[in-house]
Amino acid sequence: MGAFIFELQTLMDMLGYGHRRRAGIAKGESANKASSPAEIAFDVAPHAMAVMRLSGDFDAANQRFREFLSPGLAGGPPPDEISFEKSILSVMFPSLLADIKQCVHRGMCQVLKSTVCDSAGSVDEVSVTLSPMTGTTDNVLVTLTIHSDDR
Repeated sequence: MGAFIFELQTLMDMLGYGHRRRAGIAKGESANKASSPAEIAFDVAPHAMAVMRLSGDFDAANQRFREFLSPGLAGGPPPDEISFEKSILSVMFPSLLADIKQCVHRGMCQVLKSTVCDSAGSVDEVSVTLSPMTGTTDNVLVTLTIHSDDR
């Protein structure tokens, strides 16, 4: 199993999705010391995902989530530099922090939707799924899904 994971990580590195290049791991150093398979899967997931606290701070955000919040910045900002109040999310979902509190206190998932139109007339629907995280009382997994009418 370890050999398979090593080969998968090597392939991901070659395709530009690898964690070694982003994490700055030196050649020959063990990849397992830097990231677990779960962390790698989180970062390369097809959906934008983040772990958000009740306060609006982010504990983690994958590359797609960071790029959604900062489309002009390759790779997006690190999670500790993301501010909910200054992000597009606060405009699209002004009640998100209250919704997160409800999600955590009820222990149930919640889906929010918003529609965005760009200057070219393309319509995107953005869905935010809030999922309470097991074993914590103040964190939720935030998953963004973007449905575009031209895709």
